[in-house]
Amino acid sequence: MYQGSSLYVFAIPAIGYVIWRSARRRSPLMDVLLWVAFIIYVTELISHAFFPLPVDSAYIALERANAYGGHNLMPFRTISAMLEHPVPGVAAIQIVGNLLLFLPLGYFLPLLFQRFMDFRRAMETLLAFVLAVEVAQYLLSSLVYRYTYKSFDVDDILLNTAGALIGYGLGRLFAPGIHVTLPIPQDGRVESR
Repeated sequence: MYQGSSLYVFAIPAIGYVIWRSARRRSPLMDVLLWVAFIIYVTELISHAFFPLPVDSAYIALERANAYGGHNLMPFRTISAMLEHPVPGVAAIQIVGNLLLFLPLGYFLPLLFQRFMDFRRAMETLLAFVLAVEVAQYLLSSLVYRYTYKSFDVDDILLNTAGALIGYGLGRLFAPGIHVTLPIPQDGRVESR
């Protein structure tokens, strides 16, 4: 299995760049901490959503033969099945975990990117990101491994999006006074709030 911790090979240089860029611009410490936390969060999100990746051909062949699980395209099917026939702890972990998975993304977006202060733009972006993760998991299962390694579940989309919106609301409610200067210029300008 190829572990998600290997993603820190990319995260550490990104963190170094943010610190270097922020030092050159003399950005406030809060800006640096938010960017570092965001990079760590995105690394962990990708690690959780896609890893560990199986690389052993015998293991992959065995999993294809067993062919357990599947994809869910019917809203609330997985959630209601978990609630109707609960396995101790599994329903809570699945439901709460899917809510919490994208909550930080919703929190960070308006703090780090001024254009996402607009609710509609933030909602569209959060939904697009959640959909992109689910579609990528489906493609990974269908095209690469040809068995349900990471399933596509519309209930995950609903819970992930709800979690992201909760995070967005918390960010707007509890951190309206935080002003972040982007350490990465966009179109040659540095945005700030």
